[in-house]
Amino acid sequence: MQDIYIQYKGETNKKDFGVLEVYNIHSARIKKLIGIDIKFVTYQKYLESGVHLKGFIKHKFKIKDIQFKALKSSFLTHYEYYLKTEKNLQQSTLNKAIQRFRRVVMYAISEDYLTKDPFILYRAKRVKKTIVFLSPEQLEKLEETSFKIKRIQQIKDMFIFCCYTGLGFKEMTELKKQNITTEFDGELWLNINRAKTNRSYKVPLLPKAKEIMEQYGDDSEFT
Repeated sequence: MQDIYIQYKGETNKKDFGVLEVYNIHSARIKKLIGIDIKFVTYQKYLESGVHLKGFIKHKFKIKDIQFKALKSSFLTHYEYYLKTEKNLQQSTLNKAIQRFRRVVMYAISEDYLTKDPFILYRAKRVKKTIVFLSPEQLEKLEETSFKIKRIQQIKDMFIFCCYTGLGFKEMTELKKQNITTEFDGELWLNINRAKTNRSYKVPLLPKAKEIMEQYGDDSEFT
C-alpha cells in the first residue's frame, strides 16, 4: 500500500541496495584514494574482507546478496561466528573485517541507502595483546651474534636497527636519506611520519643505529 501511495503522489521508490552491491561501490571509491589518503594494502584488506562477507551471505542466507533493509542486529553476531568457525580467523583479525563492513554501513547511511545503523548496540570483543620484548641482555647477545648466511645477518641488523629507532619493519624499509636530518644539537635525527597514524616522529639517531646505517651506506640490499 505504501508503494502505491508513493506512486499516487508522483514520487519514485528509492532503489533497495544490496549489501555486497554497496560494499563494491565503496571499494571502488577508496581505490581512487590509493596514494592520496590510503595505501594500496588498505584497499587490498577491503577486498579481502569483501570476499569473507560474500562467503558469509552465501553460507548463511543461500543467496548472492542481501538487501540492506533486511539487515538485523544479529547479522554481525552470525558474521563473527562464521569468521571464527568457517574461516578460523583470530578475534583481532575478524574485528578488523567487521570494522571495515561497519564503515561501509556508515557510507550507506550517508548516501541514504539505509536509514539507520542496525548494529548500533554491537560491541566488538576486545583483545588483550601480549607485548613481547627483548631484555637489554638478550638484545646485547643478539648484537654479538654473527650469522654465516649473509641474508640472515642482514635481517638481524635490520631488526636491531628497528630496536634502536622504534621503527616498524615496513617503515624501516621505506626510510630515505631525507628522513635523516641534522638538528639543533648538531647530531643526526630520524624524522618521519608514522605509517599508521601519519603523525610526526622525531628521535635522535642512537650510536648503534648510526653504526648499522653507516655499515650498509647506499647498499640497496639492506632495504
